[in-house]
Amino acid sequence: MIIANAILNVYQKIKSLKIIRSFAQILPKLTTVRRNNGREQQIPTSHLVPGDVILLQMGDKVPADCRIISCQNLKVNNAELTGESKPVKCTINTSNENLLEATNMVFYSSLIAEGNGEALVVATGDQTILGEFFQDFKDKIIEILFRYLKRSC
Repeated sequence: MIIANAILNVYQKIKSLKIIRSFAQILPKLTTVRRNNGREQQIPTSHLVPGDVILLQMGDKVPADCRIISCQNLKVNNAELTGESKPVKCTINTSNENLLEATNMVFYSSLIAEGNGEALVVATGDQTILGEFFQDFKDKIIEILFRYLKRSC
């Protein structure tokens, strides 16, 4: 019975890891950045680095955690990160000490619901809020797997 339970739990954890990997497909393949004296260019999203200035437009998925530096009627849907179903109006002013509630921040995988703007990349990949969350989640899954394996042996 214990072994069957451990196998079932391992199966569920593997399914969870597959879901986490599917988030990589959310990431847009190309991002418009402003580099080299303000010249706009499209680059692979994987080449973004903190300090890049990216252009955001309605319909875009945010490719990294960013601080808004200019915006016009910008609203972002953070449902994948916060569960909040209504788009949040973005500003260039810091509105809250809690990073997830700050209206001058947009986060990896969020959807630009309205407007446009420019943002400064502050974190990419595993250093994003979502990346850190999934890294913690993955570490906990591994820890749980080891506990189950020790019990079943």
